[in-house]
Amino acid sequence: MSKREEPKSSLPRMPMRDAGGSFKLDHPDDGTPISAMLSLNDRLLAVTKKCTYEVQLADQIDPKRTNPNLPHNVRRKLFDYGIESIALQKILLQAHVLLKKEFLKIDVDQAMTLTLDAFNAFVALDRCRDEFVKLENSATETYSAMSQQSRSIGLPSVGNVEQYCITFTQKAHHFGKALLSLSRLFYPQASNWDDLEALVTRRFGVDDQFTALIRLIKPALLLILHLRDSLEHKNKGVLVRDFSMEIEGSIAPPTVELNFRKSKLPRSSVSSLMKELSEALPTYFQMILVNLASKAVQPTGGFQTLVVELPDEDQRARRVRFGYGVRMPNGEVVPLLN
Repeated sequence: MSKREEPKSSLPRMPMRDAGGSFKLDHPDDGTPISAMLSLNDRLLAVTKKCTYEVQLADQIDPKRTNPNLPHNVRRKLFDYGIESIALQKILLQAHVLLKKEFLKIDVDQAMTLTLDAFNAFVALDRCRDEFVKLENSATETYSAMSQQSRSIGLPSVGNVEQYCITFTQKAHHFGKALLSLSRLFYPQASNWDDLEALVTRRFGVDDQFTALIRLIKPALLLILHLRDSLEHKNKGVLVRDFSMEIEGSIAPPTVELNFRKSKLPRSSVSSLMKELSEALPTYFQMILVNLASKAVQPTGGFQTLVVELPDEDQRARRVRFGYGVRMPNGEVVPLLN
């Protein structure tokens, strides 16, 4: 009996591509070892202590193999956020653990694409916040070193505070939009946060933890939307100030206030608002994702599958708080190391 012949590929063989390849992350901003590798659809991400990189193989760049001289792989830095970044842990790493085809019936590839969209938006808004805070601190330091006139005070100034507010709220809105689009993969009828809250309330009840979560975070997400709309369209309900002299003689930092539709924001420090939202949004993403997966997870091998809070040692090792677990016949829930 003759051996069965393997089908031959019509694509030309290229020794540089067909041989094993390797790479070293030698970016001058980094120098730390790889801590995690994430496969996101057709993309491979390498995460170090300081940064995240994308690695592409030659066949991904040139699938028809027209150029034999391409290197085996290419790499580039994506983010200055590494394995110790809380935001990266709560968004990218948590999604990588929970968005699995063996547990969910949604389009997992699209869900991971939306996750990356959300993280890109977070990086942009966090960069905007960081730049604004540095300018505010620099203006304060410059003011402190100024010699003031007896009857005339020179105020510190950031300059173009409104544009920073516009940029920040635009990116924050993009983050919320990606999170809502991710939710719609599970609940396609929910075209906005009000719809999602109503749908989840009808399905699981007013006292369900998912309902309570949406009710808790929706005002902040709507505030972002309404603040962005007001700033972009210069509505009367929004007011942005640079450093300003108050009636009692104190100097107020840059502030923003809003009274538009259902959102009311009393006069607040711009940098404080940016900080509060930058810290909250990754948690919003994580907890929405946990609840989406928890409601939709499929049984594994005949056993009930759950989204569980991982033991402390697993959280430290995997850099995520939640994962999947199965309930054994004796009632014990055993985490799955997927």
